[in-house]
Amino acid sequence: MLGLALSNVANPFYPELSVAFCAAAARRGFGVFLAHTGDDDDSASRTIRSMIERGVDGIAIAVARSDSAKAVRDMRRARLPFVQISRAYTGISSDFVGIDDLAAARQIAAHALGHRRGPIATVVGPHTSSASADRESGFVAEARAAGTDLPAEYRVSVPLTLEGGRAAAAHLLALPVPPKFVLCGSDVLALGVMTHAQSRGLDVPRDIAVTGFDGIEVCATEMIRLTGVVQPHVDMARSAVDLLIDRISGRRSALSCVRIPHALSIGRTCGCPREEREH
Repeated sequence: MLGLALSNVANPFYPELSVAFCAAAARRGFGVFLAHTGDDDDSASRTIRSMIERGVDGIAIAVARSDSAKAVRDMRRARLPFVQISRAYTGISSDFVGIDDLAAARQIAAHALGHRRGPIATVVGPHTSSASADRESGFVAEARAAGTDLPAEYRVSVPLTLEGGRAAAAHLLALPVPPKFVLCGSDVLALGVMTHAQSRGLDVPRDIAVTGFDGIEVCATEMIRLTGVVQPHVDMARSAVDLLIDRISGRRSALSCVRIPHALSIGRTCGCPREEREH
């Protein structure tokens, strides 16, 4: 039995990841103890302790906070193998599977800057998430490399929810000079930003362009066609399962950091003409 501790199932990326993880585990003959921690550190610790008490053989965890390692201490006391997915604890040596968030953020930012639309803003999740922090750093670094500064009021950190995205958009659109392009650190935030913008009568992408980050299934539909970074969640889940089972079976001793290549999906929300999106 493997444990899978997810940070927030309100973010569709995590249910999609969990489906792929369960399928990969089943192919290797393992069941999955699945838990939702709600991006809460105490809940994550309770979840890990519960998994340990119920005798799981190893745990995969997408941590809520990179700056708190209470759950890690419990796993190490129990001598339980674990792998981190997408997010990483600061200063903790362990197996990790994810993408290069910094490079991916710089790539999508470069695409946005190529549109030359005027003020750019960023909306990311809590900075206590290593992934959110790296994505914002990538956005800012690419903008600066292109000679564009991103003042503090144009950089927003909010909970990784639709409401968080709506709140971020409300702040940004109230600025004296609202942004014309918003780089979001997750698809769910992008959906929230677009929802609020459209409630204000703005057209996406004519009045304000938006990009996302994750590649959740609903955002690839014809109705949305969100431009953004696509995380290969199936490959990430398979790699995490393989790492964990190899660790459980003793076939692996050295720690592994697996960076899986990401992709860009160019949809309609960035303002690219259809002929460019199709090539």
